[in-house]
Amino acid sequence: MDFVLRAVNSPIARVIAGIVLLGLVVGATFLLLMPRNSHFVVQITGPNPTPAPPESAERSPLSQAPSPPSLPSPTPEASPTALPERSKVTVALQQAGASNDEFAKTRDLARSLGYTVHILPPASSRLDRSVIAYPPGSRAVAERLASDLRPKAQLIENPSSNELVLSLGKT
Repeated sequence: MDFVLRAVNSPIARVIAGIVLLGLVVGATFLLLMPRNSHFVVQITGPNPTPAPPESAERSPLSQAPSPPSLPSPTPEASPTALPERSKVTVALQQAGASNDEFAKTRDLARSLGYTVHILPPASSRLDRSVIAYPPGSRAVAERLASDLRPKAQLIENPSSNELVLSLGKT
């Protein structure tokens, strides 16, 4: 920092140059320390998407690859006894059609149940139905989250994410 200050002659210019350099260092530090998470957002196009019938709740019409229905999951999270405590589960919460009041109630309920809640920016599209996107091997955790917060939510496995995302739609 001295090489810059030596180039500046007046004391006021030196103070300004020092503040600018300090700001650049602090700003660069924050940028380097920011988390770089990828979030899964469900984009539904069309004027009025039709919800899946209740009997097909196990399979999402939006999922890319069907999962084998009769094979047991090799992950310990598949059994209810191996579920992590709610306090160890982080939920990324996103407003995607729910009212501000409903969003706040769901956020507060999730926190009161012990979930760690991370708020995402609102979705660019509105959903008629809430969606829970979960990473592979976390279906049981997603089902528990749905039963705790949004029983009618559609569950979608997202292989490209490592976090649980609840996009709050109208229902």
